[in-house]
Amino acid sequence: MNKKQIDLLPGRSFRRVCSVRVSALLLIGIIVLLAGGCAKTVEPVPDAEPKKYVTDISIEDVTLSEVWLNLNLTQTLPKSQLVILANDNEVHTGEYSYGKKLIKLQELNAGTPYELEFLVKDSLENCIDSSAVFQFETIDQKAFNFKISRIFIPAPAEFQAVELRSIAILDENHFFTVGDLRKDTGNIYWAVYSGLEYINGSLNLMQIDDFIGDSTEINPFPYNAAERINNKIYITDGSNIIVNTGTDWQKIISFFHLNIPGIKHLWGNSANNIYLAGNEGTFARYDGSQFERINTGTVTDIVDLWGSEKYNYVWFCTYEYDGDGKSFTSKVYQYDGETVEIIIDCNDIEGMRYVRSIWSYGRRLYLAGDKGFYHYDFLDEKAVIKTGEIRDIYEIRKIRGINHNTIYGVGTVGVVYSFDGANWKFETGWSLSTIYFDLDIIDNKVIAAGISGHDYKIGIYTF
Repeated sequence: MNKKQIDLLPGRSFRRVCSVRVSALLLIGIIVLLAGGCAKTVEPVPDAEPKKYVTDISIEDVTLSEVWLNLNLTQTLPKSQLVILANDNEVHTGEYSYGKKLIKLQELNAGTPYELEFLVKDSLENCIDSSAVFQFETIDQKAFNFKISRIFIPAPAEFQAVELRSIAILDENHFFTVGDLRKDTGNIYWAVYSGLEYINGSLNLMQIDDFIGDSTEINPFPYNAAERINNKIYITDGSNIIVNTGTDWQKIISFFHLNIPGIKHLWGNSANNIYLAGNEGTFARYDGSQFERINTGTVTDIVDLWGSEKYNYVWFCTYEYDGDGKSFTSKVYQYDGETVEIIIDCNDIEGMRYVRSIWSYGRRLYLAGDKGFYHYDFLDEKAVIKTGEIRDIYEIRKIRGINHNTIYGVGTVGVVYSFDGANWKFETGWSLSTIYFDLDIIDNKVIAAGISGHDYKIGIYTF
């Protein structure tokens, strides 16, 4: 048998070669079939949604140069950083764990639109999320150009005490101001009129007792406080809370029998949540059905009262003068619904002998004190910051506003101060005998009420 014959004969070597070839062909066929089958039956897998580390961004408060941001970090890595860019400039860097955060950005420009970008970086400075973007605008400086209208009604000659202590505006053409208007009856000064009502250009003396069924009795207690709550006017004479329904006056509660020292201040955010304060540290709440006194731990007279519906705080300030012109007792208190605590003691603040009035907006409590205006962030920094000077001849009796850049103060010599968010300026007063005790604001009008000698004084300031 020759070699050629040997190679052509069936044998083990030939079968091994065929087996390999067949196996290879079968494998290729199976792969082709599988590939063809996948192409027909399996849909392409889309890219996974990128992780969002920063969500639920919102503004809690904003001023001319600051903003407080609420946000939620859904997840973080060890040693990860949150970097915030404002108009492409880095304004904040910090390490945070997951959860809800409050972040304050500072040194911003007034009246400026900002676009914020939130970058989350890992420990190697690699950006792992940049999807969060947020836009807002800082508030601008308010330009005040006052036009002053002064209302004056001479008091009748027989009136012995004439002063307006509080004012509440219902709308642009309708406001009420109450006070101590007494007439000589021969043996004692009685409060004959309760205040004045201004409606559609006419200013009239009013006797509120006539409207609540007490016309047979002359009320010896002057009305000291008036406040607009949910578009209704509430007033108090220290013994009753009375509401104007739009057509008449209704007494909603009397606490005369409790023998409470003079109530002089009223604040509330609903008919079921009204606070009152006055002499000898008196502080109380009316919940719509019951009147409850709250222990303040002080017997010093309370000279102003304000609250925040958003944060559920109520504040009041006390003031006592020892008579020598050098020593004062003055503190600011905060009530959280359970306890009363001192948050500012004027003896601890350099240059601040006392506080006469308080008002709040957003996260700040604004103060009118001795020789200056101040603000106090009551939620975190808790530092008293001076924002402006008060001239020596003036003393501010009331401070109120509508925003961080629209705040007013009124006081002695009939002065009106205004704050544009950065600076305080003043409008000169009437005379040395004029004192504004209160003010209210609506739209573009500031209305102040007080006394000048034996006459009422009402000033309307349009800006």
